[in-house]
Amino acid sequence: IILSAASDLSSPLSAQQLAVRSDFEVLRDSLAVSSDTALLRAKVKMVRGSAALPSQIRAGLLALRLGELRADPDFSDARSTFRRATRLHPERPEPWFGLGLTEAARSQCEMRDPLRLGNRVGLKALERSTDYYTRALDRDPRFVPAALELAQVTEALLDTARVARARQTLRRAVQAFPVKPHELLLALGRVERAAGALDAAGIAFEHYLLTGGDRGLGLLELARTRLAHGRRDGEAFYYEGAALDD
Repeated sequence: IILSAASDLSSPLSAQQLAVRSDFEVLRDSLAVSSDTALLRAKVKMVRGSAALPSQIRAGLLALRLGELRADPDFSDARSTFRRATRLHPERPEPWFGLGLTEAARSQCEMRDPLRLGNRVGLKALERSTDYYTRALDRDPRFVPAALELAQVTEALLDTARVARARQTLRRAVQAFPVKPHELLLALGRVERAAGALDAAGIAFEHYLLTGGDRGLGLLELARTRLAHGRRDGEAFYYEGAALDD
C-alpha cells in the first residue's frame, strides 16, 4: 500500500499550488481555438527548423491541431515532429507526451471513420498512446498531464495487463510528490479500483477528500468503491454526496 490514510496529509492550499497547469497544456489550449489551417501550416514551417525543445514542442502541437482539423487525417506530420523531438531530447517527458496525445487523437479519428471496419478499429493507436504516456512518466514521474491521460485511456481500454502496469506507474507518480495533487489522487484511485485493488482505491479517494478535493466527486468515488467491496457504508457516502449543492 503506497498511501496511508493516517499519514502524509497536507493542506488543501499546498495541494492546489502543485496542480498548476504545465506550459505544454497552456500552449495546447491556446491552439485549440485556432481553425485557420493555412496559418497553422505557416507557423509549423517557421518553428520546425529549430532543434530547441520549445520549438519542437510548438511545431508538434501545431501539427497536432492540423490533424484535429482533418488537414492531416493520419496525423503523420505531428507523429514525425514529435518523434524527431524524442530523438533530439529523449530525456524529456514532453515529446513522449506529445506522441501519446497524437496517437490518442488518431485513434478517435479512426473510430469515427465509417469506412473502417472491425472490432479493433482505433485500439492499436490508443494502446500506443498508453506506452508513450508511460515513457513520459519514466522520464519525469511528476509530469501530471501524462499521468492523467494514462489513467483515462487505461480505464477506457479495459485491458487487465495495461491496468496493472498503469497502476504501478501512477503509484510512482504519486510517490514523487511530497504533497499529492488532487487530480492525481483521483486518477490513482480509479485505476486501483479498475485493477480490483479496492482497499488501495479507497485510501486514494480518502486522501483526495482529506486534502481538499471536490467533496461531491470524492464521496461518489468512495461510495462506488465501498459498494464494490460489498460494504454497506457506501450508501451513506453516496447519499452524503448527493445532498451537496454541487
